[in-house]
Amino acid sequence: MFDRFLFSLIIAVHSSGCADEEILALQPQIEVTPRRLAFGQAIIAEPNVLKLNVANKGAGVLSFESISVSEGADVFTSGQYPADVGPNQSIEVDVVFTPLETRKPYTGVLTIRTNDPEEKQIDIPMDGIGGFRRISVEPRSLDFGTVDEGAGRERDIVISNVGEDLLTIESVTWTSTSTDLRAENVVASAIMLAARTSTTVVISYHPADRFSDSGTIEIISNDEMEPRIEVPVFAKANLAPRAIAWGCQTVFGQIGCDGEDKGRRFSLGVGQRVGLDGRESFDPEGDTIASFRWEIVEAPADRAGLVFHNGDDIQVRKRATGDFEVTDVGSYVLRLIASDERGIPSLDTPESRIRVAPRDLQVLLRWNLETDVDLHFVSPGGRIGDYGSGQIGTSTGTDCSWANRGPNWSDVTSKFDDPRLDIDAVSSMGPEITSLNEPQEGRYGVFAHFCDSKSLGGTTSLTVEVYSEGQLIESIDSADLMLSLSPGEVWNVGEIIWEPDNSPKARFDANMQPEALYRPELCLTQP
Repeated sequence: MFDRFLFSLIIAVHSSGCADEEILALQPQIEVTPRRLAFGQAIIAEPNVLKLNVANKGAGVLSFESISVSEGADVFTSGQYPADVGPNQSIEVDVVFTPLETRKPYTGVLTIRTNDPEEKQIDIPMDGIGGFRRISVEPRSLDFGTVDEGAGRERDIVISNVGEDLLTIESVTWTSTSTDLRAENVVASAIMLAARTSTTVVISYHPADRFSDSGTIEIISNDEMEPRIEVPVFAKANLAPRAIAWGCQTVFGQIGCDGEDKGRRFSLGVGQRVGLDGRESFDPEGDTIASFRWEIVEAPADRAGLVFHNGDDIQVRKRATGDFEVTDVGSYVLRLIASDERGIPSLDTPESRIRVAPRDLQVLLRWNLETDVDLHFVSPGGRIGDYGSGQIGTSTGTDCSWANRGPNWSDVTSKFDDPRLDIDAVSSMGPEITSLNEPQEGRYGVFAHFCDSKSLGGTTSLTVEVYSEGQLIESIDSADLMLSLSPGEVWNVGEIIWEPDNSPKARFDANMQPEALYRPELCLTQP
């Protein structure tokens, strides 16, 4: 019986030892990091948060009795947390510091109570200081360097509150005697900058005179260390050259517009030229003009208009002089660009532009053989074949054509209102072009004659286009009228009716039942 009791006792003792080891093995073990919460300088009256990591390194469940602020509860608070943390798990708890006064140091204690048998209570010391305002201004000096006229430049001055308390910007004042330097977003009345925010003052520089420019930004704030800050601003201009463009009548052998009346507005027909002269251009700072360029900035069609330079224009005068030729009916604008030795181009000003308007009336004739077809433009009351003396500028013949290229019509004292044969095409398919400025009221006849001066023979169809002040008002194809011309035949195309008081001023009365009349004598100077 004794042996049996001893065996039972041994078993009981052995069983009790296993239970204790099992109970010990299932205990939680708390680990907290960091063991001190140092908030440093913190934003006044705003929550400043740090994270506290609580881990369970044991095998049992870690249960919280409380996580609370035991000291300093007026400025420190703790966030939410779960009731339990499982084995080998962790949580983060937000701890918040809300300082009330600037520059004041604060301390506190966060107390953690759990079921950890070894550390039932852990105290975490906390400290921080109420932040203070602090101004930052960047840059402290602003230099634009050399800025080209016409380019312009902007730079920012950034005013920041890099502290942790509200900063009051009482005023931002700009002072300068220069109108080329300007400040935007200056502060006329006080503004508040919260911690870690900023405002920007924009300084712009658009030079228009040759002098150096400067100014000062003055910033007044409630910053305790730097209540007044001045930012000097400097800039220097590189003025663009001044392009002075002139045009004139072209004369063989002339240089630019030497000896000719100069202007900036012209009325030209297709094939006519205007002389170009930009030698009056200058650099306001006295530098040398390094190069010139004439640019067609407006034209009736792509690639319309041509600018010509001879060898001396290029080598001696750097393209300051040359000629412009009208290639298509319509309006043109030429711009002269003069560049200095830095490559800075001149500004686009009225003095740098030449305008070429179309003549009031223009008639174009084309055909489909490489032969000689003549355009005849007849004044009101005139007749086809009336060539007068044929002398340009003095003939009073009423038919402007190959034998009377520039008669004197209307005002005999002026050439402006005279018609002219702008292009006489004798061995191509045209166009042959006649134009007129300031037509008198009335009906102008339009004829086409197949002269066939090359004796090619055959027949040809023709197209006539009529333009009023650069706008196409009529296009007539003889093929649409079932008409073609043989050598010596003439087509009465129709009449242009000019009514200066109407809009549009011109309209075309086409001859819709044409016939080809044999008039070979029109090819003679005295028909």
